[in-house]
Amino acid sequence: MLEQRQQTRCSGHRLFITHPEDPTKNVSPLVTAQMPPWTPWSSSLILFVTLASALGHPEQFEDYLLCRHCGHEVAKASHLLHVPSPLALRQRNDTILGVKEVLIQLFQNPQGSQFEIIAAQKADVYKLNKAFIEHSWFPGLTWRVTVCPRCGHHLGWFFEPHTHDLPETYPEAIKDGFAGLILENLLHQDFADSLLITPKSYLS
Repeated sequence: MLEQRQQTRCSGHRLFITHPEDPTKNVSPLVTAQMPPWTPWSSSLILFVTLASALGHPEQFEDYLLCRHCGHEVAKASHLLHVPSPLALRQRNDTILGVKEVLIQLFQNPQGSQFEIIAAQKADVYKLNKAFIEHSWFPGLTWRVTVCPRCGHHLGWFFEPHTHDLPETYPEAIKDGFAGLILENLLHQDFADSLLITPKSYLS
């Protein structure tokens, strides 16, 4: 669940304050062994996001998909990809970050858990060390678990080609790999902004 966040404005910046919990407490030991070290914060985590208007170049700024757990910026609109897989249980399209017809695919792992996944050419995630080819949802690609580099929350998987004989339905952009992000574990930036609480003392 998204923790309550507060917002204030100062010199063209937005100040976000969150109160994260230990992300490793509900994660398998096999995954936590490869996760970056996590230290409890003695005070709130403060994130500064520079406003486009502050620099006078709004065209350089895009909305982001955020980690639902801590608000970390994970992927932006221009990096979303269309990577269809024949192994998807279901496929649908939706508008995400203003991008129309984004492909959302439902997959199931061997344990029976299901995930709706979107693809991004670039994503700010931490990739765990070991890559696997078994049970890959994308033929010809290996996969690695990815977590949020800030809080360690599971965000999805990183898929990389292990053969040159890839399906023709794959875009050229995946030659260096792509991130498969769990839609449920992400939050639209504009929606997150609408949840922020602005102290009355900063409204004037």
